[in-house]
Amino acid sequence: MKNFMKKTSLKILSFLAGLSLCSSLDAVIAVSNHHFAAPGGSLVIGKNFGENVEWSHSFTTGSNSGGYLLEGMSLKFEFGATGTPGPMFIEVFEDVAGLPGDSFAPIDTLSLFSGDPASPGSAFFTGLSSSLDPSTTYWIVVQADVSSSPDPSHYEWQNVNSLGETDFLGDGWSIGNQSFVKTDISFPNWTDAGGGIATLEINASPVPEPHVYALLLGGFSLAFVAYRKKLK
Repeated sequence: MKNFMKKTSLKILSFLAGLSLCSSLDAVIAVSNHHFAAPGGSLVIGKNFGENVEWSHSFTTGSNSGGYLLEGMSLKFEFGATGTPGPMFIEVFEDVAGLPGDSFAPIDTLSLFSGDPASPGSAFFTGLSSSLDPSTTYWIVVQADVSSSPDPSHYEWQNVNSLGETDFLGDGWSIGNQSFVKTDISFPNWTDAGGGIATLEINASPVPEPHVYALLLGGFSLAFVAYRKKLK
């Protein structure tokens, strides 16, 4: 009896360990276009506006039916001109008719740059835990307050020189080919930024699909039935 219970427990633990290992291995970069970054090319946030300004760029998730857990992201920024702009606020917005809709995942406040870097630096955001639906478009929205800074102080979100991106998970992730801007956050409409694709890298883990949970439940059920029969 003890041997049977020991073997059954080992099988269950092995299954769970395998499931956990698969999940941890999948916690990688989902999609990125950082390797196409354009030297000296950028989307200016705040220059000459003297007010709040928002930039947005989209990404679309892959086809995993269980969806994904957003775990991190990386965007390339640099600091422009003189003075020090106020902080930037990074959020994820839902898509409504091809434009940013409602914010559902505030990511972080960025105020990393105190001088002019020689080259763009990556702003990494980790430890995120927002659920993303499969085959769904979302928007990264960056808001910068430059109203209290000497003009033309601004941030620059580095852009890329290619429409390409790499879908590391291989299940349909993509990055949009168009940016939208608001020159004032009180203005209700987004305007085509007129070219420029922002650097964007998303870390996300596929959520196990329903059949995985079914297999897990089935495994426990079979083990329990076998155990009851053994007792009889």
